[in-house]
Amino acid sequence: MKHAHLIVPRTLVAGSASGELLYAPTGLSFWGGVDPRSAEVIDRHHPLSGRHLHGRLLAIPGGRGSCTGSSVLLELILGGRAPAAILLREPDEILALGAIVAEELFGRSLPIACLGERFDELAAYPWARLADGRLELHRDAPPPLEARPAEALATDAGPRLDAFDQALLAGEHGEAARLAMRIVLRMAALQGAQRLIDIQRAHIDACIYTGPAGLRFAETLRDLGARVQVPTTLNAISVDQRRWREQGVPAALGEPAAALARAYLDMGAQPSFTCAPYLLDDSARAGEQIVWAESNAVLFANSVLGARTNKYADFMDICCALTGRAPLAGCHLDEQRQARVLIEVEDLGSVDDAFYPTLGYLCGLLCDGQIPAIDGLRQRQPDHDALKAFGAALGTSSSVPMFHVIGVTPEAPDLASAFGGRAPRRTLRVGRERLRDAWRELDSAGETRIDLVALGNPHFSASEFAQLAALCHGRRRHPEVALVITSSRQVVAQAEAAGHLATLQAFGARLVTDTCWCMLDEPLVPPGARTLMTNSAKYAHYAPGLVGRQVRFAGLAGCVEAAVGGRAPRRAARLVERGLLMFDYTFHWRSAFNALPEMLAGSLVTLQVTALSMLFGILIALLLAFARLGGNRPLRAAAGAWISIARNTPALFQIYILYFGLGSFGLHVSSWFALLAGVTFNNAGYLAETFRGGLQAVPETQLRAARSLGMSAPQAYRLVVIPQLLRVVFYPLTNQLVWAMLMTSLGVVVGLTDDLTGVTQALNVKTFRTFEYFALAAVLYFAMAKLLVLAARLLGWRLFRY
Repeated sequence: MKHAHLIVPRTLVAGSASGELLYAPTGLSFWGGVDPRSAEVIDRHHPLSGRHLHGRLLAIPGGRGSCTGSSVLLELILGGRAPAAILLREPDEILALGAIVAEELFGRSLPIACLGERFDELAAYPWARLADGRLELHRDAPPPLEARPAEALATDAGPRLDAFDQALLAGEHGEAARLAMRIVLRMAALQGAQRLIDIQRAHIDACIYTGPAGLRFAETLRDLGARVQVPTTLNAISVDQRRWREQGVPAALGEPAAALARAYLDMGAQPSFTCAPYLLDDSARAGEQIVWAESNAVLFANSVLGARTNKYADFMDICCALTGRAPLAGCHLDEQRQARVLIEVEDLGSVDDAFYPTLGYLCGLLCDGQIPAIDGLRQRQPDHDALKAFGAALGTSSSVPMFHVIGVTPEAPDLASAFGGRAPRRTLRVGRERLRDAWRELDSAGETRIDLVALGNPHFSASEFAQLAALCHGRRRHPEVALVITSSRQVVAQAEAAGHLATLQAFGARLVTDTCWCMLDEPLVPPGARTLMTNSAKYAHYAPGLVGRQVRFAGLAGCVEAAVGGRAPRRAARLVERGLLMFDYTFHWRSAFNALPEMLAGSLVTLQVTALSMLFGILIALLLAFARLGGNRPLRAAAGAWISIARNTPALFQIYILYFGLGSFGLHVSSWFALLAGVTFNNAGYLAETFRGGLQAVPETQLRAARSLGMSAPQAYRLVVIPQLLRVVFYPLTNQLVWAMLMTSLGVVVGLTDDLTGVTQALNVKTFRTFEYFALAAVLYFAMAKLLVLAARLLGWRLFRY
């Protein structure tokens, strides 16, 4: 023992082990990263890929936060294929929970210890021995240890218990609740929680079938009379419960997977079967204390909805649902929700929807398990679909339970709020080069031929169905490419009611409910398929290990192009490689042309505002011009002020003041009225000077001659002065008409959505086809301008031809 290097770690789960040390500096997700049947590392992005864990002391920084990791670990333990021990840098509650459940329900043990800052010392040693709370590192194989019983949980450890907690622990609410309470208390002690809290709802991830151990756990609780105490939803399960037989799923998987789902339904859970519970009609609300498992759902609940949940491990989720209680720790506490790392994103110009999952994946790699705040997206204002994709990717490459986007997510209106008034521990900058590297990691296949397009990880939303239907409208899928979408029953019903399913079925898409891509294999993944394409960074990461296929990664439009053409776009891929293009952007003009009726309707609103602003502008401008030429000093000064302000301040400011400024004084106007008033104000200011010059161009002698012929002053102006004025100002008036039409595009900044620019922006937000939609809008503006000029010339020729 004289050559042993000694470390005293923190014990998470007691036990002893001795053997070969398998070290990696990169976290490993047991779900999607370790085969529960063989203990092989199947994460093809991980440095331990291809190695087997059985009997070795596994040393990793952490488990990357996949909630199903505890279920996979339980399968390994009960199947006799587990590592001899797990050594971590930071405490990993998910992995610890798998070992705790093995002890509490099945009398099996797996030691887990945390080394903190001394973790990296393990890299230099091939052998290790863990015993009596000490870790010895060896250059040569140490002698084996005799098996020892696991240490019992100290009865005085853990949080303070109220009367209800004590009754649960005493078995007064049933044996299932007692076992669940023991597990909750062991996790509370590990987390350092001082007390338990009531929860409002739960979402169960343990319904994913990873093997017989998870089914045995659920049926044990069910048979002991377990019933959930709060509204409880179920995650996506491993099969389409209603159609797995007709889909050709083997009974060896379909029957136990369906039985696992039934066990949780028998405990009172709802048959939601979705990995995106935030898309359900009755979802979590801001400030609610909830227990959600499924990593992407946890990130969305904390970050976007403002609910409060830790990243709960499989089995801990149902234990909390059965007791209605959870440890007051982690993201249930204000201070644990604050950001620690600032990630500044450079302005990259126009990007497509692949930007957000790529950025999320990169941020997960950079944040080192600390909650990040992302700065630089305020102007982009990512919608829920973008944040869903970002969070799912972040949860794939890191274990963080939440994120902040400055100026976008509810707890981060500014940097100070996101960081709780403290300075960031680290500040990182993300630009084109880092994003390109992350893209290459996800778009890992060299093959251009595509056999399968996989969409819906996490489950597709109603708005994503709308975007996809717009991209697929009037087109047909390549006969050798399968396009499969996974979503929940509820969202599929919404898409059907909106007419999107008919479009997608005509295209040749296939819908699968209840399950998701991380649980699918052959035959839903075609046996002959070699390469798949997806818009999900999560699936792009896991698919090579889960289904053994090569993966191409693209935005939604790129996926549709691959489904139509059968190949990944070559040109865009080359540009990405050369750094000339950030993402695999494929032009898709058909979707823009399909939206032409909406854009033409918006053009009519644009022309309506233009016509009204010119009409009112001309009337006001005439009054201002006469006031400027008149002898009334106050009127002359007021007219001069109007003209000076209109001509010397930006039209955008004028519209802003009318919409936001008046609102500050309690006078709220609609965006349509603010735009009309702003453009009218600007038109009047410019036209007043045009009219004043035109009036001065009419000889004063003509006015006197008209009066000498007996005309009244109004008659003289109407019959003599105004006709000559129109001849002088007509063509400058035409220029102002075109300028007014173009100015109406500023309505988008005050929320106008039904003019041409507003409609175009709404379509862009839905589809991220910025270039196509705005290019088509520019053509429409150009056409309207030319038509207005042509109409004005024809009118001028008719009025002034003599």
